[in-house]
Parts: sequence; C-alpha cells; structure tokens
Amino acid sequence: MIRASSLGTVLHPARIARRTTFISICKASSLPPPSSPGDGESPTEHWTSDDTSNVEKPSLSSGDSAENPAAMSDNSMRPKSRGFQIPDPAPVRSFVPLHFVRKPVGEYPVGKAWRKLPVPVIHPTVVKYGQALRAGRGEAPFYDDAFDDLDLTLLFDVERSQYSGVDRVAWRRDLLRVLGNTQSHQQGWLAYCTLLSVPFSIPHRHLDRLVRLMAREKTKTRALFQRLLSVLTSIHRSGWKIKAYQWNALIDNAGKGFRRATPQDFKRAFEMFTDLVSSKAPGTAMSAQEYSFDEEVTDNPLPDIYTYTTLINHAAAQRNRDNLTQSTSLLTASGLHPNRITHLVLLKFYSNAQNLDGVRASVARIRQQGRGFRIDALNAIMWAFSRHNRPEIAMQIYRVLRHNRIPETYIGPNDVLYAQRSLLEEGIEVRGNLVPNEVTYTTMIQVMAYHGNLRAALTAFSDMLSSDNIEMGALMYRDDHGRLRPSAYSPTLPIFRAIFLGFYRHGVPQAPRGTPSDQSRPWVLDSLSSLFEVFLALPEYIRPSTSMVYWVIVAFDKTSGQDRDLLRTVWTRMETRFGGNWSSSGHRLERIRRSLFDPEAPGIGSRRSHR
Repeated sequence: MIRASSLGTVLHPARIARRTTFISICKASSLPPPSSPGDGESPTEHWTSDDTSNVEKPSLSSGDSAENPAAMSDNSMRPKSRGFQIPDPAPVRSFVPLHFVRKPVGEYPVGKAWRKLPVPVIHPTVVKYGQALRAGRGEAPFYDDAFDDLDLTLLFDVERSQYSGVDRVAWRRDLLRVLGNTQSHQQGWLAYCTLLSVPFSIPHRHLDRLVRLMAREKTKTRALFQRLLSVLTSIHRSGWKIKAYQWNALIDNAGKGFRRATPQDFKRAFEMFTDLVSSKAPGTAMSAQEYSFDEEVTDNPLPDIYTYTTLINHAAAQRNRDNLTQSTSLLTASGLHPNRITHLVLLKFYSNAQNLDGVRASVARIRQQGRGFRIDALNAIMWAFSRHNRPEIAMQIYRVLRHNRIPETYIGPNDVLYAQRSLLEEGIEVRGNLVPNEVTYTTMIQVMAYHGNLRAALTAFSDMLSSDNIEMGALMYRDDHGRLRPSAYSPTLPIFRAIFLGFYRHGVPQAPRGTPSDQSRPWVLDSLSSLFEVFLALPEYIRPSTSMVYWVIVAFDKTSGQDRDLLRTVWTRMETRFGGNWSSSGHRLERIRRSLFDPEAPGIGSRRSHR
C-alpha cells in the first residue's frame, strides 16, 4: 500500500464560491443502514438520523418535491434508517447585483463573517471618456470600479507609456485611480511600482489603503511580506507615522509564508517587533548592517494586545515552548490583559502539544471572559478535544448546535439534554442562539472521518448541504417575489479531502459478491465509489490540488485491493473531468501514473513507485 503522511495539521477550509447546478448523482448510496448500539457506534448518535425534528428543514430545491431527500413530511416524525443522500441543489438564482447585503449584527448567530466588506474607494467620481462619472456600480463608499475604460497593460508599462507620449498628468491620475479604487492588492502593487518608477508622488491615503488591501489578504506569502515592508518603508521615508494596525500586519506577515512554520519565521516576526518597541524604521533589525540603538529614533506607537497575540500565534505555530514562554512573558510585562483570541491561540498550542490539561485551562479562561463561547471558540474546542482522542466531545458540541437549528424531539437516554450536561462537566456551555457555520460542518466531517465514523461524517455533510448560509457576507438571491433569500452551502474540497483520507485510514477491501456484508465496516469500495461520483459532479470552476488527487488514488488503492484496472479508470476520469496536469517530473503523482499505465513499472503498492 502507499505510505501516507499522518494527519497532524488542521485543515483550514477555503471558501468556495456558490456552486452552479449540482447534479444529484448519489441520492442513495450503498452505505449500510445504521448499526445497532452493540456494533461499536457511539451511544450519542440519535442525532445522526435524517429526521429528528418536528421543524421542517429548509428545502434546497424549488417546490415541495417528494423526491427531495432533505424535505420532511409532517407525518414522518420518527428517525428512519436509510443511507446517505445528497440533497438536491438549490436552483441557480439571479443574485443581487451588489457586493454585499448587510443586516443588523444580531441577526447573524453563526459568528464572524467569512467574506469581508470591500475597502472604501478614494475616488467615487472619476474621469471616464473625458467626462466626470461615478466610479462604478454599488453603493457609496464601496463602488465597484472595473476600470473598463483603461488599458491596464499599457498603464503599468512605463517604457511603452513614455514611448507613446502619454499625458503625464492623466497618467498619474489614472494610476492613482487604480490605487485608490481597486479591491485587488496585486493591481494596487502594480500601480504603486509604476508610480515609484516614473517617479510620481503618492498621497498618504493611497499608501494607507494599499496597506489595508495587503493586510486583509488571507494567503500570506513571502512576496506579500516584502511588498508590505516596501510600502511601509515608503510611508516612513515620506515622514508619515506608521500606525499600530500597520505594524501588526507587518509582524503577522513576517512570520508566515510557508505551510509549516520554521524558527526563521518567528525570528523574522520578532525582528519586526523589535523595530516597533525600539522606535526604529521597519526592517532595521533584519538588515545586513549591525543593529544600533544610536540610529534615528522614530515615533512608533506602543504595542497593543493584538501585537502580542500575533507574536504568541507565531510561537504557537512553530510549536516551540521557549518562544511561547518568551512571547507570553512580554505580554505579562506589558500589563495588558489577554483577550479571547489570545486564549484561542494558546488553545491551539496546547492542542498541538497534546496537553489536555492546557486545553482545559484555556477553555476555563475563555469561559471566565464572561461573554460565553462564540462559534469560533466552539469550533476550536471541537478540534482540540478530537486531537486528544475525545471525538465524542466534538460530536456532542455539534449535536447541541444542530439542535439549536433544528430542535430534536427525542427524549430519553442519550438525548440532547444528556449531551448538554456532559459538556457542562467539561466546562463547555453552548448558547441557544448559536448554530453551525461552514467551519463547524467542515470540522465535524474532518473529525469523524479521521476517527472512523463515516456515518456521522456523511450526516454532517448532508446537514451542511441542506442548510441556508446565513453567515455575514454570504451571497443572497431574490426569489420570485423579489425578496432576499439566503443561498445554500456548497460542497468544498477540504470536505472531500477529509473523507478520502478517511477511506485511506480506515478502508478495507470489500467482501466478494454473494457473501454476507459486514454492516459495521462502512469504509468499503461501494461507499467510496458513490462519493467519487459526487466529487466528479462538482462545478466546473473547482480544481482539486495534487494532494487531493493523491488521496483519491490511495483510497481506491486500499479499498479495491490494489485493482490496477479500476485505478486506471479513476485516474482517467479525474484527468478528463479536471484537466489533469498534476504529474510534473519527479512528483509522486507522476510515479503513480507510471505505475498505472506502464506495464513494466512496479505497482502502486510498491515502495519504489512513490518513494
């Protein structure tokens, strides 16, 4: 069998845009019916049935079709034992032609927004085609300036623009318009570099806006850190003061850039922190010259709680106790009180360090904040306890959150009240106004798949697809009566990756046809094949990573008993559906491809095929 790396890191789900029409292929998979309590299932799995409520689930399809697996009949109030079913997708709607739809904060019980608001534009009125016109669509100050009247390629090309003899006043005006109105930090960086190379002067508010665009970028890279450092250096050299949030963004980016944190990452972040507290320009401590305290002193702001929390987060990501002790000591010496995010960062550290006492201490400190557990804290607690081989805690948290959305009607042993009492014994209280969000569903699926509970993982997956996305910033559509309605959650690649990885960990070759099947072993080829059909039916714009393709192949390799013909079929179907181009020279997928299609190559199970 193929040797796989251990599942030791948290999978951070990336938000995938709303799906197009999603073909409901796997309406009834070949999963066995729910097992009896004596088959090793958790006694708290009453919630895993498809119907545990007298409240109707929100339908994902137009009309009240009886074929919709998510629809609930008024007469079917008792749980029914049936296999996993993919709900019919919501029909494609015409979305509101706005960037966002805002509601009062109290109407969103699921937590922080996953889609941030656009950065306000600086130039609401611009010169288009020789006339002063509104920048674009939307509402002030969040206009959507598409720059459809500008040739951005020519605008960012200094040599061509100078050779063409463009009007320098109009050139600078258009560059400042891009820098002041774009929502892309990459476009802003190109405009910034062009303004510096001509050279043109850049107003402070444009530089400040570019810092905001870079700071809000979720994907942290080494190049992004260098760009942010360059912009802040320009602000400093122009005589303007660098604000506290800008220093925090620089420290945050300095310690990131690779998948796994290294000691050099923390050292770089700490050097930025040293510049801040020593009243030096950004980048002074990491320069090649010898650091001296006799250099020019700048008027830097004092570090705040976000600064220290960022530094502690870098130490926790590196999993170095000495660096964590140093960072927390700095926070203690500052006299600032840790906030909720600080305790969540420490919770992550103790979770990775396999320190259950530290996890419980962090949970107690979060509770002592006096505002209760928010949804992000509950999601982190679910993962922390699962890392300590306590998946039942994650299951109970999810069950109570699901009960808040669709109340359970079952009363008796192991009911939802029992789950709430069990959580209170661990110091965890789930408020009644909290419901699962996308991170909750993804975490639940990852935890259950990792620990071998396929039925619970697929039930959470079904719950997700049949739930309306009411998170702040989520896309909304107008129904036939013109009223705004929330859209449904879409399947994401991290969910499929977790399930395929679960099949590799727990999968077993299926019993021959005609022999009695083992109901307690659901990780078999038929179940994997049904989910693979759903995976292939994802929207066209979704492209799996090489890691995703690898876990699909090794999952089929294990559950099929190394059936090379089947593996070739799986490879070909994925290559046809997603375009291929995964197997670059020297990559493990290239070696797997050769083992499948080269008759003289060793099989996938050979160590030489993936070494």
